[in-house]
Amino acid sequence: APRFKAREEVPRDFVFNLMLLRHELEKHGIHASDAEVKEQYRALPVFQTNGERDRAKLEGFENSLGIYGMRPSDVFDLIRDWIGLQN
Repeated sequence: APRFKAREEVPRDFVFNLMLLRHELEKHGIHASDAEVKEQYRALPVFQTNGERDRAKLEGFENSLGIYGMRPSDVFDLIRDWIGLQN
């Protein structure tokens, strides 16, 4: 049966797994270029309307990041990690 984790466990697990992933990517020389990251970022379905990039959605998202204490570079880092994981 699945075990439901307490809210406190989820961030700790996420941070540990992220640190482990980044260590392994570095150890194996896996690195996504800035161009790859930007391409994937702009291609995210959440920023699309009818299969085309929707600049207003992209700008709205970027403008809201500060509310959560984030910057676009934080999102780029996560996308870089995701690309590395896929490789």
